[in-house]
Amino acid sequence: MKKQVTALLVGVLAVGLAGCGAQEEAAVLDPTVHVEVTSVQVGSMTSEGTYIGTISAEGTATVVAQVSGTVLEVPVSAGDTVSAGDLLCRFDDAGARLTLDNARVGYSTALAGLSSAQAGYKTAQAALGSAEAGRQNAQAGAESAQNSYDGAAASYGITEDGTLSLLEDQLRLTRDNYEDTKALFEIGAASQIEVDQAEASVKSVEASLAAAQANLAAAQAGMQQAQAGIASAEAGMAQAEAGVESAQAGMQQARAGVEQARVGVESAEYQLTFYHVTAPISGVVEAVNVTPNSFAQAGTVAAVISNAHNKTVTFYVTDAVRSTLQRGQAVTVTHGDRTYPGAVTEVSGVVDAYTGLFQVKAVIDGAQDLPDGLAVEISTVTHAVSGQLLVPANALYYDDGDAYVYVARDGAAVRTPVTVSLYTREQAALAQGLSAGDQVITSWSAALKDGAPIQPAGQAE
Repeated sequence: MKKQVTALLVGVLAVGLAGCGAQEEAAVLDPTVHVEVTSVQVGSMTSEGTYIGTISAEGTATVVAQVSGTVLEVPVSAGDTVSAGDLLCRFDDAGARLTLDNARVGYSTALAGLSSAQAGYKTAQAALGSAEAGRQNAQAGAESAQNSYDGAAASYGITEDGTLSLLEDQLRLTRDNYEDTKALFEIGAASQIEVDQAEASVKSVEASLAAAQANLAAAQAGMQQAQAGIASAEAGMAQAEAGVESAQAGMQQARAGVEQARVGVESAEYQLTFYHVTAPISGVVEAVNVTPNSFAQAGTVAAVISNAHNKTVTFYVTDAVRSTLQRGQAVTVTHGDRTYPGAVTEVSGVVDAYTGLFQVKAVIDGAQDLPDGLAVEISTVTHAVSGQLLVPANALYYDDGDAYVYVARDGAAVRTPVTVSLYTREQAALAQGLSAGDQVITSWSAALKDGAPIQPAGQAE
């Protein structure tokens, strides 16, 4: 009795352990990756460059016109005190505004073209789905026709070469029987009724053979028609697939057009700012070299502003950065734990022979405590984008230099290639690849790959 109880307990324990093991194994083999996600937002982004500059005792800002045109307004005179950002002169900007209006119209047209291309793509996809359904129907019809032919063949004993051997043999036998019965009738060994019955059998088999031949011909015609339907459906599929590819190409072209138009609007807006010349620093206007209703060339010194409390910092940048800087652009100088505001006053267009870089000067406000020759850190915005998709920098991955992100879609991670237009340690701006509202995965996991099942944080199991 004790042995039986012991054996029973061992069995129960083994089953329990096996159940625990199965649960642990199921947990270990669960491929779901727990991730954190964030929504893609549309916005603006800037990146700053940091340089080493040298302080000098120059407190003068030379303000140069960036465009040629008729000067409409000069609200300052020599001896006036101005603050940074005050208007020094205003050029006729009618042409620039017209250019901006046209650029905005072009952008709206490009957006409409993109919407039309997207609608065309949806229509092409619907046509492809209809063509696929047509092909499936044609295949079902072909199978039905084949089944009808096989049924007729089995019913009438059709051989592999397509002949009705069973009915033909039966017809030959009934005809032989008919001839034999007539011969017996002539010698008085058979009655007229037997002759008539034999003749009726011949006619019955002939009718059956004719019907079988008709059914066989109809089944063969149905098969041919079904094959023609399949060929037509496949041609429709090929045409629909070509339509989808064409629609995809149209969408890509439309997106490129929208991007080009957007850049055109930004460029026109940027050019418009040149027609309003403002003071880069606060100080006293030493000279004004433009007058209302006169024509001024680009490069003309419009005004000179001095401030005894200001100093100049000189630093050097690459050509790529030089092309993004403009006079009046804000800078920040840092020395120790103190910072000083300033503005760019000069951007050289000639490469420095010693450094191979381009010289930039900025006037620093309230920096009279900084001695001449002192090396300081200077930072300013070097790149800026607006109206682009923004994602955290830790959502980006690279494969042979090509950027991609993982998008959370339908419970799975979807690897999606993207084009990065601007990047910092915290954030990245994307020119294309995603849409606003897409959920990008921001956490890393060794198991994260295309198609992997995922579980976003905070979402119910």
